[in-house]
Amino acid sequence: MVWLICGLAGAQSLSHQGLFHAQAISISMSKSITYDLFLFYTLHPHHGSTNPKPEAFMGYVENALSYKISDNINCSLAYVYERLMPFTNLYRNEHRIHAQLMYNIHLTSRFTLYQRLRTDQRFIENRAADIYNFVWRGRYLAGLNIALNKTFYLNIYNEVFFTITHPRAAFYSENWALAAVGINTPHMGNIEAGPMYITWVNNDAGERTNLYYINITWLIKLPVNKKAKIQL
Repeated sequence: MVWLICGLAGAQSLSHQGLFHAQAISISMSKSITYDLFLFYTLHPHHGSTNPKPEAFMGYVENALSYKISDNINCSLAYVYERLMPFTNLYRNEHRIHAQLMYNIHLTSRFTLYQRLRTDQRFIENRAADIYNFVWRGRYLAGLNIALNKTFYLNIYNEVFFTITHPRAAFYSENWALAAVGINTPHMGNIEAGPMYITWVNNDAGERTNLYYINITWLIKLPVNKKAKIQL
């Protein structure tokens, strides 16, 4: 697979394993407009002998408004706050605005192909200089949803990241990939779990950070009518 090849290619400077926990909440404001809240945090095992507790590596909060153009196409605008190593003295803050376009196509009754184009306007904290650096990034995600039966499904995707502005470590700067098994619950949304791989380029020498996670994601959709049950 592409994401596995990407993880093995080139120099490697840092590797971590851990847990990637996410929650996606979608609230229908009308037939065409949806508010989406996406949260995630990552935990890595602490390697020190005096503190065996897992350490938080990344925290992420995304608030988005989505507009349904058609049954297969929607667009959205979002604000993101991200913090690396949030509870250490090495923390780094980032504020981000992104716009995206998503397209879904039902290949068969069981197979759904989905694609996403996103542009990120990133404002990344440089604590040493006490400034925020601006970085413009483009992203493309391609995924496949496979219905196994009425309850279980597979969700597989690969997302590539391209840093457009300078300075940058690489043009093809980052990659995220997931292969998860999902379950549809009657009233509590969907739960997905599976292996996830994230890699990014650290410097001009091609040294990378490689992150190997077990991803657990809870996805729920809420109607505006508070008396209604949670819908899938």
